[in-house]
Amino acid sequence: MSIEAISRALQSKIPGSANKFVLVALANYADEKMMSYPSAQRLCSDTSMDRKTVLKSLSWLRENSVIEDSGKRKGNTSGVIVYHLLGIVKGPIEIEAVPKTVPLSNTKNGATPKTEQSQISHEAV
Repeated sequence: MSIEAISRALQSKIPGSANKFVLVALANYADEKMMSYPSAQRLCSDTSMDRKTVLKSLSWLRENSVIEDSGKRKGNTSGVIVYHLLGIVKGPIEIEAVPKTVPLSNTKNGATPKTEQSQISHEAV
């Protein structure tokens, strides 16, 4: 079943290459019920990403309902989360990327924001 799960994960429109790669890695271990439980260490090894990046991607996938914690645990110490791959159960998922926002400059009363150049020239004076 993991071949079908991998195919669905690869076809999914997931923003962020790390997020998608972690989903594909999870799909590699999925059973017929789309349950998957590789450890974070295994995901790091499979993706060549550091632990912080993998955990951030797992968090993003959970927050966007692509995966969910099934409540079950596996492994020698029963500490490995069993994820249900919701986003690929019936086919590829599509999530639109949210555009990044930037803070607006304070331009009240016609004041223009200081640029790096103007800050440097003030320091030189």
